[in-house]
Amino acid sequence: MSSDAIFRSVTTMTGLSSFLAPGTVRRALEDVGSHPETASLAAWRSALVRIEARMRAYLPGAEVERRMRSISAFLEQQSTALGHAGGAIRGERGERDDHRIR
Repeated sequence: MSSDAIFRSVTTMTGLSSFLAPGTVRRALEDVGSHPETASLAAWRSALVRIEARMRAYLPGAEVERRMRSISAFLEQQSTALGHAGGAIRGERGERDDHRIR
């Protein structure tokens, strides 16, 4: 799955509006030193706590917990599909971007 597709999926899964979600997720990734265009699965995992904290400003606690479980499961599926925990995410043109792995 491409970096862009993962970003779109996670932003949708947050349950935040289309106005808030992209910036919220982007800033969480930037907090851990990454960007949506270059984020490894390890970076996504690192950003989860920051995504959750930002979601809590807008959504009830129980909903945040449910949505975070879904996001975590989605990222785990991506990891499993790549065959290992630090797998490379496909770039926009489908090429393997191993340089993204930390």
